[in-house]
Formats: sequence, structure tokens, C-alpha cells
Amino acid sequence: MKKEKDIIRFEGIIEELKGKVYNLHIKVPPHIVKHYKAKGVKRFLIHLGPEHHKYGAILPSSTFHYILLNRDDLSKTDHFTGDTLAVSLTADESKYGLPMPEELEEIFRQDEGAAAYFEKLSPGKQRALIHLVSKVKNTASRINKALAIAAHLKEESGHLDFKKLNQLIKGYNRKF
Repeated sequence: MKKEKDIIRFEGIIEELKGKVYNLHIKVPPHIVKHYKAKGVKRFLIHLGPEHHKYGAILPSSTFHYILLNRDDLSKTDHFTGDTLAVSLTADESKYGLPMPEELEEIFRQDEGAAAYFEKLSPGKQRALIHLVSKVKNTASRINKALAIAAHLKEESGHLDFKKLNQLIKGYNRKF
């Protein structure tokens, strides 16, 4: 018998955190936070409305917990600040907290040295690199980014310097 996934649904109002930075968010009800904390779940597949999903976490503030949104999330759900949005949370069971792009996975399969450096990075840095490749729609550009990431990790002995990496990516895009 297949185990049913633990999905929790709720509705929240899209709000802005006012401060030095404006952050769009939806507050997560305390009982949901407590439920997932008891299970040790930190990362989620978050469905926003019927058609848009993203990977993320429930973040704490001093008085409540929330899911961070961006303008793209609002655009894709056709919602605005102040609107109520249906949210579904499922525990993210992926290895890195995001799906690994095929291009990056293949580069790491072929280059064990780069893969070893990648595995030693913090989970947040791993997700940043995965996102860097995933956000590109063009396959050739995804391959170039994956190649540049592998080369950068080896050149820098596993140290991640995003400024140098971005320069290397630009070079790879001009080369190929």
C-alpha cells in the first residue's frame, strides 16, 4: 500500500514586511508550524493557488512564521498584496531542497572532482547553484552554467565566490 503524502492546506493573506527591505509573505498558522517542527521538516514544496509551485521554507519572525513570496509568485498566481491565496505544503523529500537540473547532474556524473566539492558545500550554497542553473530556460545556457560551476568549484578548491563564478559564466556564454 502506498503511503499518502502529508499535505496541509490553508489560506493566507499576502502581506508585506515593512523594514529595510520589503518582503512579500503569507503568515503560516501556528498549528501548522508546530506540526512540521514536531516532524523535523524544514523544506517544502509550496503550492500557491492551483497552478504555481515553488520550493522553500517556513521562516520565523519575532512574532509569527511566514512563507516568503516574490513578485514572480504574485504574477504567476495573478494575485496582489492584500489578496487571500490558497497554500498547500508538502514536505520536500528531495536531496537538495530543489530538483537537480539534468544538465548539472550530468556534469557532476562525468566530473567526480567537481561533484565532491559540490557535496561539501552547505545546503544553502548547493541550492543557490542549483537555482542558478534551473532558472535558465535555454538548454545550451543551462549546460554552460553547469560547466562553469564545475570548473569554478575545481579552480577554487570548493570555495564558492559568486563574483568570480559570474565572470566565469559570462566567459562560458561567450565561448560556446
